[in-house]
Amino acid sequence: MRDTCLTARLPSTLRGFGVCLSVLSLVGLVSGCGGYDEDSESPSLNETAPVLETQPPSSRPPPGIPTSSEPPPGGPARGGFVVVTGDDADDLWHCEGTRCGGLYPSLFRAALSRSRSRGTGILAIGVNGGQALNSFNGWNEPTHGGPGARVTHVRSIEDISKVDFNRFAFVYLPSAEHHTLGGLTEQQISALNTRQRDLARFINEKGGSLIALTQAEVRGGWGFLPLPLDTADVTFDFAEPSAELHMFAPTISASELSHKSFHNVFTGPAGFSGLRVLAYNNEVYNPHSGRPVMLGGTAVILTSENCADGIDNDGDGAVDGQDTDCQVCGNGTVDPGEACDDGNVKDGDGCSASCKLERRCGNGRVDPGESCDDGNQTSGDGCSASCQKENRAPQTTCHDVSVCTDPGVCVATVTNLATATDPDGDSVSWDLHPQGPYAPGEYGVCVTASDGQTQDSCWSQVKVRDCEAPALVCPADFRVECSGQGLALVSPPSATATDNCGPATVTQPDAMALPLGSHKLAYSAVDASGNTSTCAPTVTVVDTQPPSVECPAPIVAECTGRASAYVDPGVATATDSCTAAQVSGPMADWYALGSNVVRYTARDTSGNESSCTTTINVVDQTPPVVTLSPPEPLWPADQRYRTIRLEDCIVVHDQCGGGLTQTGASASISCVSSDEAQSGAEPDIVFVDATTVKVRADRSAAGDGRAYTLHFEVRDAAGNVTQGLCPVGVPLAYGSAPVHDSGEVWRSCRPEGSGLQWKPISLAQ
Repeated sequence: MRDTCLTARLPSTLRGFGVCLSVLSLVGLVSGCGGYDEDSESPSLNETAPVLETQPPSSRPPPGIPTSSEPPPGGPARGGFVVVTGDDADDLWHCEGTRCGGLYPSLFRAALSRSRSRGTGILAIGVNGGQALNSFNGWNEPTHGGPGARVTHVRSIEDISKVDFNRFAFVYLPSAEHHTLGGLTEQQISALNTRQRDLARFINEKGGSLIALTQAEVRGGWGFLPLPLDTADVTFDFAEPSAELHMFAPTISASELSHKSFHNVFTGPAGFSGLRVLAYNNEVYNPHSGRPVMLGGTAVILTSENCADGIDNDGDGAVDGQDTDCQVCGNGTVDPGEACDDGNVKDGDGCSASCKLERRCGNGRVDPGESCDDGNQTSGDGCSASCQKENRAPQTTCHDVSVCTDPGVCVATVTNLATATDPDGDSVSWDLHPQGPYAPGEYGVCVTASDGQTQDSCWSQVKVRDCEAPALVCPADFRVECSGQGLALVSPPSATATDNCGPATVTQPDAMALPLGSHKLAYSAVDASGNTSTCAPTVTVVDTQPPSVECPAPIVAECTGRASAYVDPGVATATDSCTAAQVSGPMADWYALGSNVVRYTARDTSGNESSCTTTINVVDQTPPVVTLSPPEPLWPADQRYRTIRLEDCIVVHDQCGGGLTQTGASASISCVSSDEAQSGAEPDIVFVDATTVKVRADRSAAGDGRAYTLHFEVRDAAGNVTQGLCPVGVPLAYGSAPVHDSGEVWRSCRPEGSGLQWKPISLAQ
C-alpha cells in the first residue's frame, strides 16, 4: 500500500503544501520565522513599498554542496541561465534548506556564477514573507551551501513595474502564494508580466540568470515568458533529473529530487519557449509520466516562436521546427541532431531522454545495457520499463496507538507507529509528519518508510494521555503540644505538588482540635487529567510539659516531746497544661527537732512529674520546768559542813527532751545566800563543783533558824534557761517549826570572771 498522505483541499492561502499537516503544523506555517532583516509583513500591493536590500551573510559555502565551477563565458552574451519549475519547492517539507540534495543552494550559486549581466546580487521579486521567505533565506545561507549573496527585495506593484533588472546578476521568483505562504500574489504576477520584454532582454541579450518556481493554476501564470507555459495539474512524488540538469547540479539523484509532492507538469507550448527539459515525472502508472516538471538550461534564449503554428512568430526568418529555438528534445518532432523524438524525455521507451534510439526493452531477452527483461515495459514489477532491476517501495502498515506521556514531561515519545517490509530486503528509515514528541491530545501522523530510493506512507492515529499523577510533597510527621482539656489545636502545614503537565490542585485538612495520641492527616493532589496522589503524614498530640506544683509555706512547730513534734505538713496544689494532675506528699507525723525538708510530687496522666520542697522546722523554745524539792533541814547544828547537791533540791523536766539526762541539760549554782551573818572565820559556804556546795550546819541561837538559798540556773540542750532558788534550812531546834527566810544578809558567789560552771545533772527519780 502506498498512501501519499494527501491533505484535504485547503483554502487558497494554504493550498499546495502536498504534505501531511496537522493543525499544529499549520499554525507554525504562518509564523514567518527566520530570514533576513526585512519587514516580516509585505506592504499593500496597491501602495508604494521600498526596495529592500540585504547584506550577504557570508560567501563561503560548506564543503560537500555541489556548485558550478564554470567561469562566466566571455564575449557578447547570448542567452542566460534559466530554471523554471512546476514544483513549489519553497513550500514546507519540500526542498527547503539542504533538502533535495542541496539542489537549490547549488542552483543559486550556479545562477550567480553563470550570469553575464555584469550586475550583482539577487533581485527577489514577490518574496513576501512566511515560508517563501524562510526557504529563500535558507537557500542563500552559506551554511546550507548557498552563495550568501546580497539580496534586494521588490514587492510593491510600482517597484516591480520600474525595477532595472540589469543591475542584478540573478532574478528570483518564488512560488505563487496559491502554493506557498508568502509567495507571489496575482497582482505581483500581473505587474511582472508587463515586464516580459525587459526580462527577456535581460536573459537573451545581457546573459542574466532567472530561477522561477511554480505559477500553475494562477491567472496570468508564466506570463513573464514570451510564450506562457501550459501545465497539467497532477500530484506525484517521483522525478528524474535529465542530463541537462546534471550540467550544473552534477550530483543530484532521483531519490534526492523526489519528495512529497509535485503538483503539475508542463504540456506546452511546443518548444517550451526555448527551454530545455531538466527533470520529468517518473512516477509509475502516473498518466503524465515522462512529462517535464523542470525546464531551463545554461544558455537559454527565451523565444516567442510558437513551434507548431506555421508562423515566424519571433521574426528571425525561421518557422516552427526550422527555428533552432524550437529544436528541443521531447517536442514530438525529430529535429536536426535527433535520431528520434517520442514527445517525452524519458529513457527506456525506445527513444532516450536525449532523443537517441535505444534498444527495445520488453522483448524478453536481456540485451546489452539491460540488467533484466521480463517481456514488458512496465515498471513496478521488479524490472523497470527501461529493463533495469528496480527498487521496489517498502510496504507500510500503520496502526493507531494510545500512549501515556513520558515520565516527568508533558509529551510522549511515540515509536512503533507502523511496520514495513521491503520486497528487496533493503533497510528502511522512517519519517513522521508532524514530528514528535507529542503533547496530550489526538494526532493524525503521516508515517513514511523509505529505503533510500522509494518510499511508502500511511496514516496513524496517535492519542497521547497524561497518566502521571502529581508529585505530592507532604509535610513530615510532626508533634503538637497539648494545650488544655487533653486537646491540641492542630494547624496542618501546607503540602506542595508539581505535575508534568502543569499545575495541580492540592487539598489538605483544615485546622482542628485533636486529643492526645497519633492521628493521620489526609492530603491529596489532582491534575487537569484527573490523576490523583495522596499522602497521610502523622501528627502526634503529646504532653511533655510537667505540672506546676506549689508547696505549702514552711512550718515552724514547737517540740512537744521525744525531740520531735507532731505536725500536719498540709497539702500542695498543682495545675497542668493538658490534663488533671495528682499530688503526693508527706503525711502528718512526728518530725524530729530541727529542719525537716519534705517533698511534694505532682504527676499528670502522661507521666510528667514535677516536685517542690518545703521545710518543717521543729524548734525548742520552751525552757525546762523546774520543780523544787528542798532537802531535809540540816541537823544537828554542829557547825560541820553538809554537802548539798542541786539534784537533791530540784526535779527538772523538759517539754522537748524529757528528763535532763535524756536531753543533755545542765545546771549551775551561781550563788548561795544566807539570812544570817557568818558564824566564824571559816566560810559558811564552799563551792564543790557546778552543782554541789557545802554549807555549815550552824545558826544563831537568838534567831529563828538559819535559811540558806541556792541560786541556780538550769539550761536545756536548746539553750533555754530556767533560774530558780532552792532553800536549805538549819532549824533552831530539832523538830521546831520550819525555817523562815528572814531576808538575805549576805551571799557567796563564784569568783567574779570565772563565769558559770555547768554540769549535767541527773534526772531525779
